[in-house]
Amino acid sequence: MGYGRPATVPAVHSGSLCISRTVEGRTANPATRSPGRPVTEDYDEERTFSWMGEKMPDMDTVTDDRAQVLDAADSLFYDHGIQAVGMDRIRDTARVPLKRLYRVFPSKAELVEAYLRRRDVRAREALRAHTDRYAVPEERVLAVFDWLHGWYSLPEFRGCPFSNAFGELGRDSEPVARAVRDHMTAVRDHLYTLAAETTAPDPGSLARQLHNLVAGATMLAAIHDTPESALHARESARILLDALPTRSG
Repeated sequence: MGYGRPATVPAVHSGSLCISRTVEGRTANPATRSPGRPVTEDYDEERTFSWMGEKMPDMDTVTDDRAQVLDAADSLFYDHGIQAVGMDRIRDTARVPLKRLYRVFPSKAELVEAYLRRRDVRAREALRAHTDRYAVPEERVLAVFDWLHGWYSLPEFRGCPFSNAFGELGRDSEPVARAVRDHMTAVRDHLYTLAAETTAPDPGSLARQLHNLVAGATMLAAIHDTPESALHARESARILLDALPTRSG
């Protein structure tokens, strides 16, 4: 796939585990092995190799690989679905060799969870930055739906990535289910913070109602392929706010 073909060293058996060592630019030296032992690499004391037989990468390389893989997975998982995308496709999109991909994410399950966790942080930071632009508490609440309208209007919008992931894997993957629930709880907590700044006598109740509006609007926007549901949800939120006690002073 354009990454070159390193020399292959025969497998090293350890119990029931069989590890195939692949070392770029080096071959096993049969003369250095002890009788009865499988062929292994002729190690150089000045070079440190990983369990896969490669020189351990520096931290900058690992960080870059992780970012590239996550960027590729984010786009592919969201556009096509998690189960429809294999690690080979992520490798090709990220332009990271498969061994290095598995070094930063030893399994697809770990990559899926990292994808969801990063999505969670980025989405909530963007939403908070948008609502913080408004001084009046009620305007901050309504700004949530303005932000959603902007998101739904993007050509790459494919619905809620967390609902999508839960629909695919939530019943079979506890890490996925936990990441989705954590996100939903964090969004509700943010809505509670906004609700508590209004005159709502029960901020928790208002936050739950707002959360239902957010979730419903997101689902409808994806199904009907239109951002208008955000505006309809905004009107419903306005009705809830108008029914609150008048602010004194």
